[in-house]
Amino acid sequence: MPSTIKDLGPCEKEIAVTVPDEDIQSALNKSFGELRKQMVLPGFRPGKVPRGILEKRFGDQVRHEVYHDIVKDAVTDAIKEHELDPVSEPHIGDEDDHDAHELPESGGLDFSFTVEIKPEFDLPKYRNLEVTRKQQPVTDDQVEDVLGRIAEGHASWEPVDDGVEYEKGDLVQATATLAAGDHEIADDKAVSFLPEQEMLEGLPFPDAEEVASENAIDATVEVSLTIPDDYSDEDLRGATAEGKLTIEGYKRRIVPPIDDDLATTLGHEDLASFRADVLKDLQSEHDKLADRDVVQKILDILIEKADIPLAEGPTDRMLERQIGQQAMQLQMREGLSAEDAKAKAEEDRDEMRTSIQRDTRAWLLVERIAAKEKIFCLEDDVDESLEKIARQHDAPPSRVREYYEQNGMLPQLRTEVVERKVCEFLRDSARISDEEAGDDAAAETSDSGEG
Repeated sequence: MPSTIKDLGPCEKEIAVTVPDEDIQSALNKSFGELRKQMVLPGFRPGKVPRGILEKRFGDQVRHEVYHDIVKDAVTDAIKEHELDPVSEPHIGDEDDHDAHELPESGGLDFSFTVEIKPEFDLPKYRNLEVTRKQQPVTDDQVEDVLGRIAEGHASWEPVDDGVEYEKGDLVQATATLAAGDHEIADDKAVSFLPEQEMLEGLPFPDAEEVASENAIDATVEVSLTIPDDYSDEDLRGATAEGKLTIEGYKRRIVPPIDDDLATTLGHEDLASFRADVLKDLQSEHDKLADRDVVQKILDILIEKADIPLAEGPTDRMLERQIGQQAMQLQMREGLSAEDAKAKAEEDRDEMRTSIQRDTRAWLLVERIAAKEKIFCLEDDVDESLEKIARQHDAPPSRVREYYEQNGMLPQLRTEVVERKVCEFLRDSARISDEEAGDDAAAETSDSGEG
């Protein structure tokens, strides 16, 4: 079917398409024919319902479906005809004009669509670029911080001796009797709560710290708690729960000392080997960060040298999604209203746009380099990635693969593998000089090498 193309910008095209009347009638005949085969109506033999009756009862639905099928096929054919490489879904006509999205009563169908395409650009030389690699040394304080966090993670709750007073951070063990009117919430029930969390049996308990610190073991305190608006029982929301709380004892969180015993418990020979392993892991993390920084520097050099135009549409849509996501996070994290959260998120609009454009150009470069260097994602790469994900989540690899297949996530996984392999290629083909952190010497770059 005939189509014409017009440039709207360096990365946006408008294509006008005409679908001939005979193609429309052929599609309608096919659809009504398939409907007749399936339709069973009283008074007619199966497959013999007259088309006139079908058109009267199902005509609008059939024409609607045929319209979308014809447009979809026409768009696909036009994109192939003009050898376009879209970066987003085509936009067909005026999306708000619903009347325009119908088959004509007679004659051909004329419509137009716009499509954003991948830009054409000259790939700069990317081999043998000179970059500096900032090596961040591991400090003793960092090692001690990791050891401390590991010890914290193996802390245990231990009962305190009789006569020991409550300390902030203790877990209070008590017996509670609570009721809201005739509704019983707790009847002489054993409960535990951390006063700093200000919650008791799912109810806000703002006086928890005061009650725990001002009352000794065996003390009984009268409590009055307001049932929140999100309580599971709708009839009790906003009501007051009253009752008594008797303190039975405390448990204190005991962090084990960082010594040989902790080291052997965690599978190390002694504390010295424990420290050595932590140091090794930290150095490995620092090396990965330094390598990642090298790759970012290389990509920044290539982005600066390559003149890569971008379609505004995908950037704008991604920007609005990011602003919406950030506004939602601000609402949840800081308790802002929707209006205030949106306004605060908008403050980062320019920075977000720059970041999106930088990431888009970086990916376009990665994709072009992958094609030129014949860097692919092989099935072995997919298996290796899925096995790594399975280990991280302690799940069978077959279950992880099934999840990725069912959710259509394998293409994205393959894209990530290609991106990783290209980044490793760029890093390995660069001329890297190490630089201690804190050295202000500027990284020198070079055009030398082959691209």
